[in-house]
Amino acid sequence: MTHMQADALILRVAGGDMAALEELYNALAKQVYAYALSLSQNRQTAEDVMQDTFVRVYSGAKKFRPQRFGVAWIMRIARNLTMDALSRKSSTYEPLDENIDSAASVEDTAVDKTVISDAVSRLSESEREVFVLHAVSGMKMNEIAQMLDQPEGTVKWRHSQALKKMKKYIGTEVAQ
Repeated sequence: MTHMQADALILRVAGGDMAALEELYNALAKQVYAYALSLSQNRQTAEDVMQDTFVRVYSGAKKFRPQRFGVAWIMRIARNLTMDALSRKSSTYEPLDENIDSAASVEDTAVDKTVISDAVSRLSESEREVFVLHAVSGMKMNEIAQMLDQPEGTVKWRHSQALKKMKKYIGTEVAQ
């Protein structure tokens, strides 16, 4: 979804267009869920955040300023809701790959996911957030910078640091 499409849909939502909200949900729900899951490490929290995000989009659409990136605005809502949920309750850690089938054909994938998940969890919170927003959610650096209200150079530096650490962590795990 392009920035212009997201902005236009949010403006339609502000006018009460439920079809526009549904279109936003269909386009961004998985991205919001993946981001919330990466921050919370809890499936139920991520599901709740995903649903609450679109409730907030609906209720706050009239406050949206079109000069902001619509996707970044929505992801910021998801971030704030996730942080609120984490501060309200101590989340129970649920491993991300708990439901991986134990069949031999999936074994390599499970090992890869475990190594990557472990490496991501070893990043600092700010590095992990930038890494996940870029790698998982597909956001551009300028979108992430706007969402986090940080200079783009800072976001790029954190992403670079995260990549260096990921390579180091994954290299160490593969060598063992």
